[in-house]
Amino acid sequence: MMLAYEERGMEKGLATGRIEGRIEGKTEGRTEGEKAILLRLMRRRFGQMGPDVVARVEAITDPELLGVLADRVLDAHTLADMGLPSA
Repeated sequence: MMLAYEERGMEKGLATGRIEGRIEGKTEGRTEGEKAILLRLMRRRFGQMGPDVVARVEAITDPELLGVLADRVLDAHTLADMGLPSA
């Protein structure tokens, strides 16, 4: 009987892990996509950027901040106006 409980527990744990993994993967994929879009917009607006600027964008993990920065591209006149966080 104890074996059946252990098996059910393991199955439930595996199912939970798969779900959490999918959610985590989707969030990570969304964040990576937003970084790519932000960098593309910045290149169109400001031209080629140095590796330090690209690294600062790549270091951002907050999807909301990436959205704010993408909006800021529309009004920024220089890279300094973007207010990128320090790496």
